[in-house]
Amino acid sequence: SGPTTLAMASFDSSLCGFTARECVPQPDSAVTLDPMREVVMGAVRYRRFDSHESLVGNFAVDTDASNHAGIRWFELRRSGGPWTLHQEGTYSPDDLHRWIGSAAMDRDGSLALAFNIADGSSTYPSIRVTGREAADTPGVMTASELELQAGTSAQTFGHSPEQWGTSNSLSVDPVDDCTFWMTAAFAEDGGWNTRIASFRFPSCA
Repeated sequence: SGPTTLAMASFDSSLCGFTARECVPQPDSAVTLDPMREVVMGAVRYRRFDSHESLVGNFAVDTDASNHAGIRWFELRRSGGPWTLHQEGTYSPDDLHRWIGSAAMDRDGSLALAFNIADGSSTYPSIRVTGREAADTPGVMTASELELQAGTSAQTFGHSPEQWGTSNSLSVDPVDDCTFWMTAAFAEDGGWNTRIASFRFPSCA
C-alpha cells in the first residue's frame, strides 16, 4: 500500500538551476561538475535493530540559493507501525561544495556519510567522510571531517567531462558489523580514479 507521505523540513532542490546540469567548480579549469541533484544518491541502506528498523539516505541540495552544493541526509524509522522521519539534516559546514554522498549505519546505529568535495580555488575533487554516533544530538553530523583521498587535478577528460562519477558506495562489513567500506571517485591526472577505503567509529567494539 502507499505511497506514504513523510513531512520533511524545507530544502532547495534547484541546485544549478532548472536549465543547467553542472555547477560544481574546480581549480584550474572552466569545466564545472554535475552534482546529480535529481536523485537520492547511492543505495538507501536498511538495518533491523532490536527495537526498530532504519533506512538512511542522502541527496544533493543548494544550501544558500547560490548553487552551493551540500548533502541533505535522513533516517527513517519504523517500530511495528508505518515509517516515520526520525532525523534529517543538511551537511555544509563551510564554503566547499559537497555532493554524491553515500550513507550507511553500523550495528550500534552510528551513521557515516561519505561524499565528494571540491571548490574553485584550491580543492580538487576529493573524498571525505563525516558521521555521528547513535547517542549524539539528532540531525547533526558531530564527527570531525576526515579526508580519505585528496584529488590532485581537475576532471577534464572524456566526451562529457562535467559528468562526474554517477554514484559512490558505502557499506558495512558483515564480518564485524563495524567497519565501513567505501568506493568513490577522485580527480587525478586530468581524469577521475576510484578509491577504496575503510574506517570505523572507535566506539564500535
